[in-house]
Amino acid sequence: MRYSAALIVFFVFFAILPETTKSQAKSSQLCEQKVEYTVVSPDATENPELRAFSGVWAGNVSFQSTIEMCVALVVEKIEADGKVDTKFVWLTGSSTGIENLASLGAVSWSGKIEGDTLRLVGTNNGNTYTYVFRPNGANEMTGSFFQNSHQYPLTLTRRQAG
Repeated sequence: MRYSAALIVFFVFFAILPETTKSQAKSSQLCEQKVEYTVVSPDATENPELRAFSGVWAGNVSFQSTIEMCVALVVEKIEADGKVDTKFVWLTGSSTGIENLASLGAVSWSGKIEGDTLRLVGTNNGNTYTYVFRPNGANEMTGSFFQNSHQYPLTLTRRQAG
C-alpha cells in the first residue's frame, strides 16, 4: 500500500511540474502577420524597471504626419543583467502610406535594458538600425527609431498576449 501511495505522489508531482515551470507558446496578429512567441514572465523579485518592458507591444514609427510604419515588439525574456530576447515585427507598404516600399517581417532580436531604456541595434545592407524604447506608464512605450543619421518618433501600446 505504501509503495502504491508513493508511486501515485511521484506521478502526480511530475505530471504537474512541467506545466508550472514553462511558459506556453502563443500567437497574435501583429502588423498584419501571425506571430508566434513565448513570453517568460520576469521573476516577481526582479527590478520593477526591468519587468515594465515584458510583454507584447504594438504601434507605429512616424516618418511624416501621413506616413507610418507598423512595428510590434514582443519582449520574450529579460535576464537580471538587463539582456533581453525579443521578436521585432514590422510592416511597410501601401496601407501605411509608404507606396514605393513594401516590406514585412518578424525577427528575433537581442537587446539590452539599461536604466529605463531598452535599446535594440542591428545592421543590414550597410545600414544601421537602432530602436530605443522607454516606458511611459504601465501600458505605453515611447522612443525613437534611428536609421543612419535620421531619427523618427515611435509610440507602442501594450497588447494582451495571445
